Amino acid sequence: MRQNQYIGWAVPLLCTVMVQASQAAFVALNYQLGEGDPGASGGSALQSVTDDSGAGDKDLTLRGSGGTYSPTVPVGGSTLSGEFSGSQNYSTSGSGFYTDINYSDFSFSVDARPTGNASGFSIAMALGQGGAGQLFFYHTGAGSAWRLHSNGIGDLISGGSVNLNQWYHLEARRTGTQMSFFIDGNLIGSTTSFTSTGVLGDSLSIGSGLTGGGVYEGRFQGQIDNVSVIPEPTSALFGLAGLGLFLRRRKA
Repeated sequence: MRQNQYIGWAVPLLCTVMVQASQAAFVALNYQLGEGDPGASGGSALQSVTDDSGAGDKDLTLRGSGGTYSPTVPVGGSTLSGEFSGSQNYSTSGSGFYTDINYSDFSFSVDARPTGNASGFSIAMALGQGGAGQLFFYHTGAGSAWRLHSNGIGDLISGGSVNLNQWYHLEARRTGTQMSFFIDGNLIGSTTSFTSTGVLGDSLSIGSGLTGGGVYEGRFQGQIDNVSVIPEPTSALFGLAGLGLFLRRRKA
């Protein structure tokens, strides 16, 4: 009986460890804006395509003109970032751009260093296109707050104070019905008001948003690096833990 109990508790624990390890290694989309782009170097022009080093392998195309690679990077590992002047962005649009993860349990993040506000509002990255389903991070200038915004709803969560020429790590994490916003690893707030997850996989834009009419808006001025979309392990963990509990009961 004691042996069966040990086996029963070991199974969910082992499943949890295995899932955590696999999820940590699985990045759906990842744009380093320099390191993976052939010929990129500090001061050189942005490539016409930026490489996705994630599992999705969904490269993005440069829209607009100008922009360079910059040696100004956030702390930790990176050697180049993309420098945007407010006249360009990277984007791919169209139904089904990346639909291989569950957008009810996922996170997306970006490192952003604003140097100005050329367009009145500056979007670091956006998921989805127009309508109520688009999500993006933006600011409106020095001293303003960073905001997590949903078209059709408005600002979901806002906080912090933007200092120009300073790096920020922005992350939104959705688990079930709850969306949380983090700046530099600190929780700013959470909400359950965003429900339009079905169109988030339609497009991804770096350095702008994308309207329903296909217009790029809120083009960013400053450096951007380390753009990622990552599935969260929550649902898989519960499922495997339940399987372990079932096996324990069967063996008892």
